[in-house]
Amino acid sequence: MFHAIFLVLSRLYDLIIECRRVLKWTYAYGFYLAEHEHAKKQFFEYLQGEAESGLERLHQCAEKELQVFLNGDGPSKDFNDFRTKLAGLTSVTRNYFENLVRELENGLCDVDSNGAASSKATGSKNAAGSSKGRGGRGKGTVRASMSSRITDDNHWSCEQCTYANVRSATACQIVFTREGNDLVATQKISLAEALSGCTVNLTTLDGRNLTIIVNNVVHPEYEEVVPREGMPLPKDPTKKGNLRIKFNIKFPPRLNADQKSGLKKAGFRYHHAESDYLMLVYWIPHTPDSIPANASHRLGVGAFVVNNKREVLVVQETSGRFGGTGVWKMPTGAVNEGEDICDAVIREVKEETGVETEFVEVLAFRQSHKSFFQKSDLFFVCMLQPQSFDIQSQASEIEATKWMPVEDYAAQPFVQENELFDFIAKICLSKLNDNYTGFSNVPTTTSSGKKTYLYLNNDAIGSHLLASKEKA
Repeated sequence: MFHAIFLVLSRLYDLIIECRRVLKWTYAYGFYLAEHEHAKKQFFEYLQGEAESGLERLHQCAEKELQVFLNGDGPSKDFNDFRTKLAGLTSVTRNYFENLVRELENGLCDVDSNGAASSKATGSKNAAGSSKGRGGRGKGTVRASMSSRITDDNHWSCEQCTYANVRSATACQIVFTREGNDLVATQKISLAEALSGCTVNLTTLDGRNLTIIVNNVVHPEYEEVVPREGMPLPKDPTKKGNLRIKFNIKFPPRLNADQKSGLKKAGFRYHHAESDYLMLVYWIPHTPDSIPANASHRLGVGAFVVNNKREVLVVQETSGRFGGTGVWKMPTGAVNEGEDICDAVIREVKEETGVETEFVEVLAFRQSHKSFFQKSDLFFVCMLQPQSFDIQSQASEIEATKWMPVEDYAAQPFVQENELFDFIAKICLSKLNDNYTGFSNVPTTTSSGKKTYLYLNNDAIGSHLLASKEKA
């Protein structure tokens, strides 16, 4: 046995010493790599990082796990398993360094300065994952394909993590996501486990079994952090990042009467319901409940569409409050979930009248309470410019549609007798007479990167701001 150990060690440390020499040389290479060649630098750091990580795993296995067998007496089945694992680690590490040296000898020619990669470079990177390597800046999935070496009759060794998978497995059973020096794993748990606690069993990249007991209530954003179970830090391999466990909670499609009763006894209360789910909430901290109420407002739009003849597009509805009254009114409707006001009003006009329009500005808005489903209501009056003039009324909702002189619209008895309608009509007339300025929509971006619109008054200051944005 000792003779076998000696043979293994002699080959192993020859490889480790040679790899250390190569790494020392690559540090100088990286220092002198031109800063403007971002793609080459990124690819170099990726290759260097993979080589470093593989070497540290190999060195740790050789120094720590080998000690068990140096104190043993005679042959051991465990030693055969250890030798198989060590052979797999050695093969993987050698491959990493051969790839690194080959690319450096070729001047990283597989990647140009613009970031384009040849099929060879792309394939190499895809096979190993998409992390960026040294410095912990990478983010990618550590997962292997079947292009891995067979370690024995019953197992094959993953090229990425060297885990000995059973031969029947078509992909590596160890799947982590790398974020910097941290490893991230996602576990599926039931709602009952999320509320009452669970146990997570994981196999690490170096083959150890971890048992993590989670006693906290798990919510969708919860992470369980296991210190020092991540990737070795390139600058100090004795230190490691963390293992972060995220959770995918499997919610039951329905609850029986006993389950509902149990949740209510546990302190849950009904919050809101949609067509495909019922939301119950429970405030865990011993502080006043500050869970926001369900959506409190409904959004509506009204369209003031006027042509160059000072005619406004009006409709008569078949049902509802105005059905059968003979009142001519603006096209109106509700804003859909995820829809912008400026897009909603264009859609409503098209649906009710068939007329294509372009959004100009918001003229005014009003807020009312205890409206639809006892919710508050926000209603935006918008000015639009027609892009077509042929009318095609919506048969299911609209009885009649026409172009009507704006003065005749404002003179309708219903409009004049209704304070709010009369006020809106006067605002529209003032806009046509250039005595009123509304709110234009300006596309912008939120701090989280979402596209949105800012509505601002297009007066002298507003015009200056818009001009500055267009120049930028």
